[in-house]
Amino acid sequence: MPGARIADRFDAALRVLEDGPALIYLYLAELDQVAHAHGWESDRWLAELEAFDGELQSFERRMPRGTGVLVTADHGVIDVPAHRHVFIDAGPGLLDGVRHVAGEPRCLGLVLEDALDDRARADVLERWRTAEGERAWVIPRHEAIAAGFYGEVEPRVIDRIPDILVAARSGVAYYDRREPDRSAERMVGQHGSLTDEETRIPLVRFGAFARD
Repeated sequence: MPGARIADRFDAALRVLEDGPALIYLYLAELDQVAHAHGWESDRWLAELEAFDGELQSFERRMPRGTGVLVTADHGVIDVPAHRHVFIDAGPGLLDGVRHVAGEPRCLGLVLEDALDDRARADVLERWRTAEGERAWVIPRHEAIAAGFYGEVEPRVIDRIPDILVAARSGVAYYDRREPDRSAERMVGQHGSLTDEETRIPLVRFGAFARD
């Protein structure tokens, strides 16, 4: 299959450049896949990174003069082994008044029951802050909007935003054991919260874009 290997994709990019100037987007899924399956601190991930680095250096030596390369990522990763899983269905009262649990393991979106009044909604928020406030940011919808988490929010879409966000700030991941498919619990590498490790990414310059 064309492009199945990292080297194949770099070779394809080189062939395009040999035909003249071009803007090329070359995506490598391998690092992301291995990070999720085994963690970025694993030997498997380090081996994949070394393979990518080797191919990148080879490409830089062969690419036409005047070519610039930018290397970046779409997110960072935190390794969360099984002993740091937090099962929200085990927390006393945490799911009382919660209609749906959306989001992902490091950033839950809690959708509350429509029938709850303001006092009951405040009680749900307080229960979560008491239980998880030391290892997560527990943020009601209006605070998340005011803080600019979603950029500019039009009134017509406000109801699509969860009532409460639970964004992990320590090395934990949240799971609900009532889910019929629990395969996500096998993933070691996680992202989706607001920590520096997950949101800050590198930008490395090569060739014509390199800086002294």
